[in-house]
Amino acid sequence: MAGKLTGMNDTRIVYSLNLESAEQRKLDAALGYAKRLAKMEGGSSLKGWILFARILSGQKRFSEGETVINAALEQTGKWDQGELLKTKARLQVAQCQIKNALQTYTQILAVLQVQSKSFRSQKKSPEMETWHDLAMVYMKLSQWLDAEACLLKSETINYYSASRLHITGLLYEAKGLEKEAQNAYELALDLDSTYVPSLTRLTLRMGTNLIEAKIISGSSVSTICAIPRMVINLSGTKLPFKLNRRQFQFRFASV
Repeated sequence: MAGKLTGMNDTRIVYSLNLESAEQRKLDAALGYAKRLAKMEGGSSLKGWILFARILSGQKRFSEGETVINAALEQTGKWDQGELLKTKARLQVAQCQIKNALQTYTQILAVLQVQSKSFRSQKKSPEMETWHDLAMVYMKLSQWLDAEACLLKSETINYYSASRLHITGLLYEAKGLEKEAQNAYELALDLDSTYVPSLTRLTLRMGTNLIEAKIISGSSVSTICAIPRMVINLSGTKLPFKLNRRQFQFRFASV
């Protein structure tokens, strides 16, 4: 409605419609808005470029998304390239261009280090996220020592990071160290009890006939319990035979 009233000439409205369509997974409509926005702004909006590339990524058009980011990089000063480069690196990982991604992450760190020297009060979270992304890339290559080095860099920035502890757990899990992985996930949840990635990895361990679950809140927090697979007799049906079904007695809930 807003678009019709303004004749689609207000970039803020077009961006909002673009974002709303993307969030609703209406990617074809979102892509149309993204192209229109790019023409209206003449490539001056950083967030417009990034949303454009992410929509293409959502359609699995990773190479086209990278092309969009490259165009944005040509029109953007070095001080503003951090988020663009991060998006580019993730698109390269999605295309299995690991060496290119490593080079891009190196560029990101160089930009962030220059920024931190120029603006001492700048937050360190972008640098920490970059080290985490790099650790995940090295894990894909089974280069455990390099992944550990990245996590050590992150630790010097913020020791109390649920994200770092979670990735440490993933690293242990990839190396086959299940107990160490579980401890790392638990530490992540100790720091942030709502940290969904660790919650997902740790809460349920699905077996054929048994689920091992850990209680994460209430008076019985940290208690390990077992949920067995039970035989359910369905009564009150009009079937000429008795119907038995084996299932787990729980229901998934959103966090």
